[in-house]
Amino acid sequence: MEELKAQLKEINEEISSLSMSGSDKGATFAKLKKSAEELASRSVEIEQDALTAENRAAAARNQAEKARDEFENAKLSTRQISTEIQTLTKLLATDENPDWPPILENIKVKPGYETALGAALGDDLDATTNPDAPAHWGANDGGNNGGLELPPLPAGAEPLTGKVDAPDQIRARLSQIGIIDAGSGPALQKELRPGQRLVSKAGDLWRWDGFTALADAPLPVFIDNDFDNNRLNKYLHPPDINRNSNTDKTAGNR
Repeated sequence: MEELKAQLKEINEEISSLSMSGSDKGATFAKLKKSAEELASRSVEIEQDALTAENRAAAARNQAEKARDEFENAKLSTRQISTEIQTLTKLLATDENPDWPPILENIKVKPGYETALGAALGDDLDATTNPDAPAHWGANDGGNNGGLELPPLPAGAEPLTGKVDAPDQIRARLSQIGIIDAGSGPALQKELRPGQRLVSKAGDLWRWDGFTALADAPLPVFIDNDFDNNRLNKYLHPPDINRNSNTDKTAGNR
C-alpha cells in the first residue's frame, strides 16, 4: 500500500513537471496520467480489501470466542453427567446383605414424586423390613398404620401415601408426610403436629420441629431404582439420533 502511494506521488510529480514545462509531450503525459488513475483505483481496491479482511478477522475472533464458550459449557456438562453417573451407580450398587434389602426396593413412587420421597425420608429408605437387621422398619400391629391413632395433616396437605405404593411397615410414616405447594410451606409448618413433615415435589422440606431444608440444600436424594436404571442407561447408551422417530427410546425424565 505504501509502495503504491509512493508510485502515485512520483507519477503526479512527473505529470506536474510535464505540464509546467510547456513541452509537447502529450503522449507521455497521457500515459503517466492513465498510470496515475490506475494506481489510484488500485489503491482504493486495496483499502477495501484490507477493510474486508479486517472484518473477516473480527468475525473469526468472535466465532473463536463463541467456540471456546461452547467448549467450556460442554466440559462442564460432561463433568456434571460423569458425577451423576457415579452417583447413580452407587445408588444402584447391590453389595448389601441380600437378606436385608432396603425398603426402597419395595417402594414404587408415582412419577414426579421421587424427589419428594427422598427429601422426606432420606437415609431411612436404606433400612430393611427384616426384623433381624440392626436397623429395620416394623409396624406395631401389622398394617393399618400399626394400629396407631395419628393426627391429621394440616388442611391443604395431601398425604404422601396417595403417591407411593409401599409396604405396611412404612405407611404410618408416609401418612404423616404431606405434599404441598412450595409457597405454602412456611405457613403450614406452624400447624404441624409432632412427627409430621411437609414436602414439595421439588424436594423442599418443612418439619414439625422447625427444621427447614429447601430443594437446593445439599441433601441426599433417593429415587426409585427403576427410575435410576432408566436415567443411568440414558447416559451409558444414548439413543441413536439417526433412528426413526418411532424407535423406542429409554424413558425416565427427572
